Amino acid sequence: EVIAINRGSITTEGQDARGIYAQSIGGQGGDGGSAGGIGAIGGKASGTSQGGKVTVTNEGTIVTGGIGANAIFAQSIGGGGGSGGSSSGWFAVGGRGGGGGAAGTVTVTQDGALLETTEAEASAIYAQSVGGGGGRGGNSVAVGTVAAVAIGGSGGAAGAASKVDVSTLSGEIRTQGDRSFGIFAQSIGGGGGSGGYAAAA
Repeated sequence: EVIAINRGSITTEGQDARGIYAQSIGGQGGDGGSAGGIGAIGGKASGTSQGGKVTVTNEGTIVTGGIGANAIFAQSIGGGGGSGGSSSGWFAVGGRGGGGGAAGTVTVTQDGALLETTEAEASAIYAQSVGGGGGRGGNSVAVGTVAAVAIGGSGGAAGAASKVDVSTLSGEIRTQGDRSFGIFAQSIGGGGGSGGYAAAA
């Protein structure tokens, strides 16, 4: 869990110089091992960890002066699933991709005097929860003198996104640059992993 509280005055200058940067990212899942032999099955990828809860409270003043310099940046991202192992043999099955991790909840409370940004792509409050992507399924190649069967590994399931909650209780929010939102709040589920290819001869 990530918790950030500001009760003072923060001023930054320069590109991507955010006033508050609070982020939790889940770890990447491990890849499955490859296999070879007459009958071979690629290793299944391991699961991944979740993104943690992120909470930001501002009771002061934050002013930034650079491109991409959000006054408050709060984000939780689930880890990506590992890739399934590949296989080769007379009968070959690719390993299954690991599932993506869920993202945590993101909560931002603005109860201060002022949030201000002056350049492009610098939203005053940027709050986002993003589920992790599923891992890719393993590939399989089968070559046999009598018979050959190949089955590609299935892709891993996507990780879910969580709730994003932004509250403005007092104070002003000012932005001046292009694509600089006062409040940008977004929840995005992860994409499922692609299946592995299969070839037999």
